[in-house]
Amino acid sequence: MHLAQRLSACLIPAMGAALLLQTACSSCQKEEAAADEVATAAEGEEEADAARSGVHSDTVGTAAPEPKAEGAEAEAEAKVAGDEEAADEATTRGAERARAAGAAEPSVDSLDPEEQRRIDRERRIAELKRRNEERRKELVARAAAAAEGAETPEGAEAAAPQAPEAAAPEAAAEATPEEAAQAPAPAAAEAPAEVPAAHQPTAGPVGLDISRFLNVNDVRRITGDRTLTPNGTLSGIPPSETYGSMYFAPPVRANFGVSLQVWIERTRRDANDRFRRMRRDYTNAEDTTVVGPKGFFSYWNDILTISFSDLTKRVVVSVSCNASICRPDQLIALANAVRERL
Repeated sequence: MHLAQRLSACLIPAMGAALLLQTACSSCQKEEAAADEVATAAEGEEEADAARSGVHSDTVGTAAPEPKAEGAEAEAEAKVAGDEEAADEATTRGAERARAAGAAEPSVDSLDPEEQRRIDRERRIAELKRRNEERRKELVARAAAAAEGAETPEGAEAAAPQAPEAAAPEAAAEATPEEAAQAPAPAAAEAPAEVPAAHQPTAGPVGLDISRFLNVNDVRRITGDRTLTPNGTLSGIPPSETYGSMYFAPPVRANFGVSLQVWIERTRRDANDRFRRMRRDYTNAEDTTVVGPKGFFSYWNDILTISFSDLTKRVVVSVSCNASICRPDQLIALANAVRERL
């Protein structure tokens, strides 16, 4: 009796535990079935989405690129963008350098004839100005150097000969360059090596007599050119009681020779005013003291000129010479020869 009670007491809890275990297992199975149904439904939805997007169901979950691939593609795109930006920057810098160097001018083929002629003309003018400035500086330097060793006509004549150089432009007188170059040119035979002063051809101008200031023997001796001959006066300014000129021509009448112009004004003020006008109007003028305290050197074409004044005597003098006939130091000697006879 007691044994039966004990067995029933042991079996009742065991049966309760088995019943509970069976209930729990059935609950787990139901939950697993529900989970399987949910998973199946999710897979169906994924397959439907994949079908709509044209992707096979076995690629679901792998269609998105891997982060590493995305990073490589982004890096490549950034590199391409950087190369394009660097190329654009290099192109911009090259264009700026081309514009700064003047290479950005329009091509010749794209210009109309009138525009091309204008550009060519401007280039020629700029080149002529540059050459003119170089010649001016060289002539001024040579004249200054020659002045140091040419204090007298004899010293200038003894100076070492130099090759004559084409000078840049200067008006030989107050007359225009064309008028100064139109000196009378009658046919004349080559003169002898020396002409006695008493038998020289008359070259004195009508009006102010300046023949005492310079003669053909002086010109030939100082320049060393024995072919120069007296040839009347310059045609630019008519002689008057206050002005006179002399001209010594080379054998080739088309070339300019040697000329002398003298103004003897009525007052010192008139003489000073004339000198100042000449200093202002003569081309490429540079102040110089090689012939007296007040003078200037100038040039136009191949004609060199030294002009000076002596206000105490109310005199203004201009001596001109072709660069192929006399050097700057010889021109200074001619001017000094005139100054000594004022």
